[in-house]
Amino acid sequence: MTTLRYHSSLNHESLDVGIGKRDNELTSLAIMCKGERTTVYLDRQDALDLARSILNAFEGRPATR
Repeated sequence: MTTLRYHSSLNHESLDVGIGKRDNELTSLAIMCKGERTTVYLDRQDALDLARSILNAFEGRPATR
């Protein structure tokens, strides 16, 4: 799993977003913030789009598609 860590200078929070291969059809997207972890399984492009939207929101930027 590839994990990206972002630290917000605005609210001093950290966010980890990991993307990994689950099987031939699904990609896992794991999000960890404030010690809580959530994992969802999506098709690869949907996982990448959702990760991008989450990171943009975390950084205070508008979501893009």
